[in-house]
Amino acid sequence: MENIYVYQIYYDDKTRSDVEPGYIPIDNTHSLHPELFEFWVILKYLRENDLREDAWYGFLSPKFNTKTGLTAQFVENYLSSRDPSTEVCLFSPAWDQLAYFLNPWEQGEVWHPGLTIAAQEFMDWCQLGIDLRHIVSDAQTAVFSNYVIAKKQYWQAWKILAERFFAYLESLSSDNAALQETTHGARSRLYPMRTFIQERFPTLVLLMNKLNVNVPVQCSFAPIQPRIFPGASTQRNAFLACDYMKQQFIDNSDEDYLNMYWKIRQTIPYNPISF
Repeated sequence: MENIYVYQIYYDDKTRSDVEPGYIPIDNTHSLHPELFEFWVILKYLRENDLREDAWYGFLSPKFNTKTGLTAQFVENYLSSRDPSTEVCLFSPAWDQLAYFLNPWEQGEVWHPGLTIAAQEFMDWCQLGIDLRHIVSDAQTAVFSNYVIAKKQYWQAWKILAERFFAYLESLSSDNAALQETTHGARSRLYPMRTFIQERFPTLVLLMNKLNVNVPVQCSFAPIQPRIFPGASTQRNAFLACDYMKQQFIDNSDEDYLNMYWKIRQTIPYNPISF
């Protein structure tokens, strides 16, 4: 459709050939900042293009289908069927982790130790007055892997935060935590910490801006992470209840909802990762 611009990023010939029909290929083979992965190609696009008010824009990694199980046709149909007032659609993998953890920084600390402190240093540098440890997010205010397709207002807010982050990275000394590597689920898998900091910007944007968000229902078929939730395949309703309680707390600021979230969360089998 003429108002849908969903790009799929490619990094080499292999990922170029893997771009799914229905997405627009976008080249990141000669990135000036390869350590920033999709962050740089998104920021570059937003710097160089004027967005239409009524159009959808998204920048998906080559692993989008593998991570979410969603096709380009599904994405197009979903966007096309939204009410015109909708401004953001989230297509997040790992819905179970969005529901279980208080926020994406608590979740990130499980897989990328040191993330919260590194991200908080950026928050303090920006003087945003945000304590990441106490943020409460739900399926409508958090997403993984930058799997966001949104209209201009969202991307304008994201760009402001991204520009500040880019300036922050350039101001750091080489020993700063944000410039170091962290694990990604195993000691042998190391990635730049800054990658995981920027992947959590959507939550900040969505919590600081009043936007109309839609999320496709994936809880009935999307997998539950067996490594950290052993035997939790029968706990789908508990995950859903956790997310609901957090959503109600966000909407109503009623501590009873947050207390209920913690009680329900304790019923879900959880196995912390050890490295």
